[in-house]
Amino acid sequence: MGFKVTYTNSPATQHGDQDAYEFLDRGILKITESTGKTSYFVMDFWNSLIADPGHEPSGRGGPAPDVLDTVAE
Repeated sequence: MGFKVTYTNSPATQHGDQDAYEFLDRGILKITESTGKTSYFVMDFWNSLIADPGHEPSGRGGPAPDVLDTVAE
């Protein structure tokens, strides 16, 4: 597993090592799947993101932006 996202009114989703996530302005979560599909979630829709060690934001092993933590609440 690369990371898991929990949502306010929807089931949690699991994402693989080849998927990427990024925290954008105003709490928007961007998820890019290995297929190229990109989804955006506003802050009130998603609750948390828990990533495996080494699976940093915006990356499939690439450089990460400055973040305090990979778990958002």
